[in-house]
This record gives sequence, C-alpha cells and structure tokens, in this order.
Amino acid sequence: MKTKNLLKLAMVSAAVLFAGLAGASAVTTNVVQNINLQLTFYEQGPTNQTGNRVVTKVNQVRVTTKDLIAALGTATSNNFSSSAQLVYLRDATSNILTGVVVRDGTNIVDVSDYFAETNGALLIHGSTENLMTGISTGVSYGTMHLVVTNNAPGILHLPIVTPADNLNLTFNVRGFVTITHVALTVNKRTFGIDDISADVEGRGVDTNGQPALVSGTISIVGHETLVR
Repeated sequence: MKTKNLLKLAMVSAAVLFAGLAGASAVTTNVVQNINLQLTFYEQGPTNQTGNRVVTKVNQVRVTTKDLIAALGTATSNNFSSSAQLVYLRDATSNILTGVVVRDGTNIVDVSDYFAETNGALLIHGSTENLMTGISTGVSYGTMHLVVTNNAPGILHLPIVTPADNLNLTFNVRGFVTITHVALTVNKRTFGIDDISADVEGRGVDTNGQPALVSGTISIVGHETLVR
C-alpha cells in the first residue's frame, strides 16, 4: 500500500489554503468536511453502420463520491464499506487543510497524495468581520481547480488527465466556486471555516479507461469537530 505522508494541495486567498502535511504536533482541533461529487463523464461511444446509416454514440457515465471512494480503496488496497466517507480534515485555528482521508468506521486512510487544488487569483468578497473574534462571515466568489490523480502535482497545470498507475478514476476540473465563511464555536473558542460549492468542468478518465469530458458539481461542507 502506498504511504500517504505529504499533502500536495495548495489554495490561495481567503478560501482553502493547502500546504505540506506537518509532522507530529500538539493536540489540534480539526473540522471534518464531507466531499460530495456529482459528475458526469462524457465519453466517445461506438460507431455502427446499419444499411446506409452510420450512428455514433456518446456514453454518459455518472460518478459520485461513492465511486471515487471505491477507486481509492482499490488504489490503497482497502475494501471500504458503503458507509465510508471522503473528508477534508481542516485545522480549525488556521483554516488550513491537514489531510484528505477516507473514514470508514475506525479505519482512517490518508489519501492526500491523490488530491491537488488551487484557487484563481481573483476572489470577490462579501463579508462581515467580528472585530472581537477577528472572524469574518459571509460569501465569496472565485474559481477553483481540482485534480484527482496518482501523485497529484503541487503546482497545477491543465493537460488531459491520463490513467494513473493504480487509481482508475481520475479527473482534472475547474470552475466557479461559492465559498461560505462560517463562524464555528468549539469549547468557547470561535473559528472561521469555509464551506465550498463549485460548478466544474474539465477532463478525466473513467474506470473503463476511456478519456472523457467532465461536468458537474463538487461541494466540501461540514462542521463536525475532531480533536487529535
């Protein structure tokens, strides 16, 4: 099984900031956010001739979070159950991602190396800042670029995604993102956390190995806390 020890994710601006995984540290309060995918892969279908008619089809393959979890399970030699969740673990104090994991009961598998993300340089803010806590709430708008592939790059480019060595579902998408800034109080401390919703499009390779155009939605939402 491939060791997952480096987080290759980078996000700029007030949205999600991705950085390398830190080493062992003091007790940290993390916020658990669920990753929800609703994607359609548009693949070139077969061409058949019947008499004087030539018909070419387009195959549409629906991909959800469950499909990605299954692919990650195969890639990491894990047989995840139907109740497994794909989640971000975000440091509540800094709002920085500390890991992308599949959580299946007591089995927690770090899959950070398969993910890379960044935001566009322009972010439009609409927020209210609490001067006592320093926390801003409200909504911002921008762009997001997300890659899911083997050994995801720290710096993102947008070529077609090719089949990975052991991950048989890959995609490279970008699109318009809405970021909702939320104030979360845990043990009398208030933190600022971002919920994300994006309409995306791009390219990918489905589990059947065919290159495809990809369109759909991605959300990263949740306020469950985990102390570790």
